[in-house]
Amino acid sequence: MLLKTILGHANNQNVSAAVTVPAGLVNVLLDMSLTAEKTMQHLEEMIDKLNTSVDTKIMPPNCLLV
Repeated sequence: MLLKTILGHANNQNVSAAVTVPAGLVNVLLDMSLTAEKTMQHLEEMIDKLNTSVDTKIMPPNCLLV
């Protein structure tokens, strides 16, 4: 929505149709992207731990398959 607002203003465009985006906005978007990436990594780690926990409850490590 933020980008839509910035890109939607015709006065932000020059003759070549390039859009001027404030540097501060770029920094905010990069920070948001980094935060999202860190959150995804954290969620993946939690899912892996939960899967391991469930696997050991379903089949304990000392259980042999026949």
